[in-house]
Amino acid sequence: MDRKLEDHNRNVVEYYHATYAHYRDGWMDRSNLAMHFGFTDEKARSHGESLIRMNEVLAERIGIRGGEWILDAGCGVGGSGIWIAKNLGARVTGISLVERQVRQAIDFVREDGLSRLVDFCVADFMRTGFSAGCFDVLWAIESSCYALQKHDFGCEAWRVLKPGGRMVIADFFLGSGTPSEENEAILNAWLSAWAMPPLLDPGSFIASLEAAGFENVCYENITRHVVYASVGLYLAAERSLAEAIDCQSGDPNSAWQVANILGCRDQYLALTQDMWEYGILWANKPI
Repeated sequence: MDRKLEDHNRNVVEYYHATYAHYRDGWMDRSNLAMHFGFTDEKARSHGESLIRMNEVLAERIGIRGGEWILDAGCGVGGSGIWIAKNLGARVTGISLVERQVRQAIDFVREDGLSRLVDFCVADFMRTGFSAGCFDVLWAIESSCYALQKHDFGCEAWRVLKPGGRMVIADFFLGSGTPSEENEAILNAWLSAWAMPPLLDPGSFIASLEAAGFENVCYENITRHVVYASVGLYLAAERSLAEAIDCQSGDPNSAWQVANILGCRDQYLALTQDMWEYGILWANKPI
């Protein structure tokens, strides 16, 4: 493995290992198991409802059907996979770099009696190890942003999909804000705090997928539907930052935990300057 990629993956694992309690106690619950932003609209006005609604919106965009096989690339603790199996009757394989997430996801699936439809394993979505042409759908919520090379992510997605297979992504993209020194500093501080590499603008991301072989690539800016989540993170950070800094120790986990809270603040500050936007992107592999 390339040394830069190895170091990046290590940072991602360390970040999610150190900050799981933040997600567990301050964001998700057992009904959604979601580690992603929520989609707020007339059908979802509470935080919990918006997390489930994001799953619904993505599934609607690509029309997931019962009996299909879904690869959840960057599955977290299994929230989307469990929802897909329960509500759509599709088979799901979830992968994550974070072994702790995979163990927890497996436990949740067993509790729900869904082991026949859902399984999880530790794997890198840049090099999954699956045979070519396995999956009907590749699903990625706030995971493609972690790919150092988006083209490589697209190539692996294309490889593992069947002819005619579909991909759907919900993620952060570079916005249209003025790239001043101050704005870029805020944006980069947020990305670093969450162990994320630089973002691509939607057009460049679409070009990378088309170069990988995808066609009919569509993009929808849904930033207005995730503002509620962004503001919620900012307010939570404002309430807890001082205490977190006071309690900080020399433990690397503690450093990531403080960084995560700073990132919750900085993501909103960057959004107010249009330095990022949130979008849904979907495409298909030619038949």
